[in-house]
Amino acid sequence: MLKRLLVPFVFLFFLFQVSSLLAQSSDQYFEQARNAAFQDKNYAEAIDLAKKGLDLAPEYTELRLFLGKVYFWSNNYANARSTLKKILDENSSHTDARLTLIDLELETENYNRALVLANTGLDHHSTNTEFLFRKGKALEQMANNDAAIQQ
Repeated sequence: MLKRLLVPFVFLFFLFQVSSLLAQSSDQYFEQARNAAFQDKNYAEAIDLAKKGLDLAPEYTELRLFLGKVYFWSNNYANARSTLKKILDENSSHTDARLTLIDLELETENYNRALVLANTGLDHHSTNTEFLFRKGKALEQMANNDAAIQQ
């Protein structure tokens, strides 16, 4: 009888330990990816390491955000855009993902899209000066100086 009760508990304990190791591994991949990007300036390696970490922990938002930023820094705009949009699909008020995506849209001269993203950011965070600044930058780039001054 005791054996019957003990087996499920041992199994659950083992399962918990394995999931804990996986989370540590994704953190290690994140740290290695940061080192590859910042110390070695090796964005391709950083991307590979970040993807491996996300394979282990697909819900790891900060790692996904880092991956999106590395794609952006390496001018891989399509992958950066889809990676950042995935974060916003899961959490529309994620400030850092939205700001990075606005910067990407400004960089690629998608000013209307940048403006929409900034306005949505302001809907979530009405006093955020970074969203206000990017909104003004998008309006200015759209040659709509009067609207930029009024905002």
